Amino acid sequence: MVGLILRYRLVRPVIPKLLALGGARLLALVGTQLGRSLMYDDANFALAAKAVADTGLAFGNQGWMTERGDFS
Repeated sequence: MVGLILRYRLVRPVIPKLLALGGARLLALVGTQLGRSLMYDDANFALAAKAVADTGLAFGNQGWMTERGDFS
């Protein structure tokens, strides 16, 4: 029990530093992604809406949405 208390007292001051370091790493990794465009941006939603209006199929093969191995 004494060893556990001693270990906790040694680790306790490091915990906030580890949390701060982890938060800084998360912000750095997320920050590098903020400049990239999203996979489905507004233009893709507009194209999908037009395809649904043209074909009446919500998930029809309009050329950009295919299954793996489907090269049609």
